[in-house]
Order: sequence, then structure tokens, then C-alpha cells
Amino acid sequence: MQSSFVGGPRPTQFPKGTSIVPFVWTYLDQSLEMNFISGFIEPTQNQKTFDISPQLGWAIQHVIEESKEEKEKKMKRRRSIDSL
Repeated sequence: MQSSFVGGPRPTQFPKGTSIVPFVWTYLDQSLEMNFISGFIEPTQNQKTFDISPQLGWAIQHVIEESKEEKEKKMKRRRSIDSL
């Protein structure tokens, strides 16, 4: 199958604009695997001037173990995006 992409940088060549830092949170005698995520979350557009501005944000994510099947599905999706 041939891609309809016609030159220029591929989407995967742009930096993600976010950082992920893993850490362990000890809470009530439990060790919870977590991620701190921060950076450019999404662009917004001014309705009057049409200027586009980045929106910065952050989040804390609880890391939940994935099954082997879920990991394989994610890898397939990533490969299909990388092949664009």
C-alpha cells in the first residue's frame, strides 16, 4: 500500500513536546508506580486574530501493568503511524 504522504518531514520527526518522568509514590505502605508528564499539551487558536498558541500542562499518571496483547496492539499502532 502506497502512502499519500507527499514530502516534507514525517510526523515522527517532530519532537513530542512533552516529558515523562517515572517515579514511585509510597502511600499508606504501598509503592505505586507513577509518571509525571509535562509540556506542550495542545494548541489553541484565538478566534479574532487566528493566532495559534501552545498550551502547557502537566499531569500525574498511575502506571498500570498492561497485558502482552495490549502491548502488542500499541506497538502495531505505533508502527502504522511511523510508516506514514
